[in-house]
Amino acid sequence: MRYALPQPLTQARDIPPVCERGAVQSEQLDVFGLSAQQTGLIVVNAKKLAVFAGVALVLFFVIAQPGQAAGLVNNIIGFLRSAAESVISFVSGVFA
Repeated sequence: MRYALPQPLTQARDIPPVCERGAVQSEQLDVFGLSAQQTGLIVVNAKKLAVFAGVALVLFFVIAQPGQAAGLVNNIIGFLRSAAESVISFVSGVFA
């Protein structure tokens, strides 16, 4: 089977339609002249995928090692408390 190289976009009508959030519609995605349905590609929002992967990782960590997860949360809270105290002392030093 021979594949033709994609032709350059020459007119505005050649540009694929865009969804509300700026993603190209999956039926219109063109890879080397083939549609997404022909190639089996799935158009995925990268932000949604990253959030899903992050939530899955956190859940796995909490279920697998709850003691260490609690220690990590305590360390994060301690770091945030220390950072807030540093910012407060800086601002009070500037306006003193």
